Amino acid sequence: MVAPVELAARVRAIIAAAGAMDIESIEPWLARDVVMELPYAPEPLRRVHTGKDAVVDFQRRARESFSSFSMELDTLLVDGARVVVEHHSEGTASTTGRVYRNRYVTVFEFDSNGLVCLWREYYDPDAVRRAFFAD
Repeated sequence: MVAPVELAARVRAIIAAAGAMDIESIEPWLARDVVMELPYAPEPLRRVHTGKDAVVDFQRRARESFSSFSMELDTLLVDGARVVVEHHSEGTASTTGRVYRNRYVTVFEFDSNGLVCLWREYYDPDAVRRAFFAD
């Protein structure tokens, strides 16, 4: 089992890489069978991405949807093999030129090898709609 302090460091690295849209730095931290859940993703976005390839593909498509993007970690809590973070982002949607700002609560669960096996991200779907979808 990986020590809680190491899990916290891994999540900090994942959030920093996500903020930089550096998908290649996130990929090694994902288990092959990782599941990414986005329970509030607005239609037509998918709410579940199953498997490392699917999660990486989603992250790459997300990177392409922004002309600028940044993310900052606000709080972090470790509970065994689970790390919960609050974070926020700001960016510009590449398709509309609109500002995107959102706040998140994300739950990361790790397997016995210290790889992310669950990534569940809660955010405001209206912020996504305002930035990316027609009025």
